[in-house]
Amino acid sequence: MNSMKRLGSGLIWAAIVALTLTACSPSGNENNATAGNTAGTQPPAASDQASPDASPEADLNWIGTWQLEGSGETRGSVIAITEQSDKQLVFTLDAFYVPNPDAEEPTPNIGNIQEGVAVLDIHTATFTDTDLDFTLTITHTGDGLQVVSSQNTGYFGHGVQVDGVYHKN
Repeated sequence: MNSMKRLGSGLIWAAIVALTLTACSPSGNENNATAGNTAGTQPPAASDQASPDASPEADLNWIGTWQLEGSGETRGSVIAITEQSDKQLVFTLDAFYVPNPDAEEPTPNIGNIQEGVAVLDIHTATFTDTDLDFTLTITHTGDGLQVVSSQNTGYFGHGVQVDGVYHKN
């Protein structure tokens, strides 16, 4: 019976990740770039590399699916960044928490941000919802993302956590 409950929780997590990946997959264009949006989609020209304004941080590629460290059957979070320009990121965030995984029919608490737009400042992106007094700060560390939220409710169910280190899938 216990393995059946774990299987159910695992299926919930798998469904959330599958839906996230499906919803965030670009349609026919792997870079999903808009006009004038070349950040992270093409290697810099040799003349750009010699520019005194060019910095390694400015060339960070944010595009992709990132998973919270420690995600598993009872809690997890995935950020899918679908668009990147020099001024903003477009992303979705899906997270869940199963408060009672041993229940006969475990019910997850969920939270998400759909088509969030975060203001980008080199290696830090900030999403703000002033109506709900909520801020999500995403910092690109080079090999992952560090996410810190204001922890206010409005986006996420009880016990759903999004703060932590994310790694690219």
